[in-house]
Amino acid sequence: MTLYAGSPRGSGRIELTAPSGADLISLADTETWTSAGRSQTTTASEVERWTHAAQTRDDVVLFEVTEDGNPVGQIFLHDIDRGQRESLVGYHLLANGDRDRGIGTEALALLVDYARADTDLERLIIITAGENHRSRRIAEKNGFAFVGPPKEDPTARCFKLDLDRRTR
Repeated sequence: MTLYAGSPRGSGRIELTAPSGADLISLADTETWTSAGRSQTTTASEVERWTHAAQTRDDVVLFEVTEDGNPVGQIFLHDIDRGQRESLVGYHLLANGDRDRGIGTEALALLVDYARADTDLERLIIITAGENHRSRRIAEKNGFAFVGPPKEDPTARCFKLDLDRRTR
């Protein structure tokens, strides 16, 4: 099981915490969107999918994202490859009203800090749907470089960040 169980990360308005047990599915909007890989999904189904993955797989580390102590999303490392020392990153905010306010950008910065300080990972990778400009912007604001489309979906966008531990 790899639900994050440590102390809250961050300070102030946005924090990464251990999952609180709150019913995030009921807080999620019902908007349908296209994920990387071209499948149609909803935030509620993604919350359910990644919570289950973190409870049953050892290659996922899941955090709850809170704003002023209230759950607003999830962010997670997944498909962690310990041999290659790299991991994919996923994130979603629960409600449309929480988007475009810097929450995702700050949450990703906190996750990058966690990966630098508390793991031996050397690279983080984000794959976004080609038309998901919000997600692409969050990656770019955190120093992830566009490296081209992933082999699984030529319409998607792949971003990488090499973790330089000298910047801790």
